[in-house]
Amino acid sequence: MVTGKQVVVEGDRRTSPVCGSCNKQQRCRLGGFAGVPLFVDGQVAGAVCMLVPQHRLDYVFAPERDPAAFLGGVVDMLESKLQARHTTRQLTAVQRERENLMDSLRDAYVTTDAAGAITYYNRRFIELFHPAQPVVGKLFYNVVYHPLLEDLVLHPRDLRNHMIFHEIDGENLFGFLTCAQLAAGPVRTGATFRFRLLDDARNALMSPKAYQSDINFSWAEDSLRFPPH
Repeated sequence: MVTGKQVVVEGDRRTSPVCGSCNKQQRCRLGGFAGVPLFVDGQVAGAVCMLVPQHRLDYVFAPERDPAAFLGGVVDMLESKLQARHTTRQLTAVQRERENLMDSLRDAYVTTDAAGAITYYNRRFIELFHPAQPVVGKLFYNVVYHPLLEDLVLHPRDLRNHMIFHEIDGENLFGFLTCAQLAAGPVRTGATFRFRLLDDARNALMSPKAYQSDINFSWAEDSLRFPPH
């Protein structure tokens, strides 16, 4: 682990720089050992060792066997699993950061797969639309029924700042809907929906620097061209 190199000691341990300085060498029952370092992200994270007793020395270190190569195979398997776990943790951390960011926004966001099933929604969506239970996997237009949402799922297309009206639990919601299609190369993978309350849009117009940079009077003019549904 100190040198980052494999170590193989066979037979006379006095020739080994590791064993030669050991004051317990005379009482040691080991006939030899092999060790291979384990790396994660280019750093030594551990080692896999094989301790060979005297009576197994000839068998383990026979010419047709290579204990270092065997340990190398074990290390390769462990490194791939550790790297996969490390990558998973990194992705989980990135996902949590994204969710924290999305939950801090004043707009409601929903992402769907290509069939229109919800894959993600932020806290603002819960505050505005009050889903009775977790809705991941459910069709978006069945969770929030509106003819425009159903049409966007059945006939996918981009839509920007479309004025929309929705009534839920006796509360009237006026705002602007934006839909952006998601794709991996030529294959459509889903869509992202954003709903912005009219009051939030008006506040953004009053202080554009405090909100997103795409809010301006041209944006408002474009939005008001669409009749509410």
